[in-house]
Amino acid sequence: MDIIRGASEVFDWKYLSNMLLLFAILTLTWFFKHWNQEIRVVLIGFVTLLLVNILWMPRLGILLQQPVKEAAIFAKEKEFTKIVVLNHYNPSFHFYSGLYASERQPEPGDIVFGRAASLRKYKIAKEYYSKYGILLVKLESE
Repeated sequence: MDIIRGASEVFDWKYLSNMLLLFAILTLTWFFKHWNQEIRVVLIGFVTLLLVNILWMPRLGILLQQPVKEAAIFAKEKEFTKIVVLNHYNPSFHFYSGLYASERQPEPGDIVFGRAASLRKYKIAKEYYSKYGILLVKLESE
């Protein structure tokens, strides 16, 4: 659900205006059937290329990977040494943080990286980072 809320930020008015422009180009290829078929196919291919590589993929990267990268860089800057990754296989966290993070069930007092949904059952003492459902937190000590 957090990703859906973040999607409204990432897929903004610029995205919508670009999509409308590409839709207009596709509509032209539909209505101008007298155009050479090769030109129409090239236009459709070009629109698809722009759609996937310029409009969708960078935004999906921002939505899905940017929070992981930012949390990892935060952990590296704060020089955390022991982090637990909870139910969230994400090798980019290890890469950007330069840390080895244990993939196990967290214990009280651990610093934990994971999704908000996975961390709901734990008592959080401090939230270090939160974006689009990705959290870096410290659990309460018992």
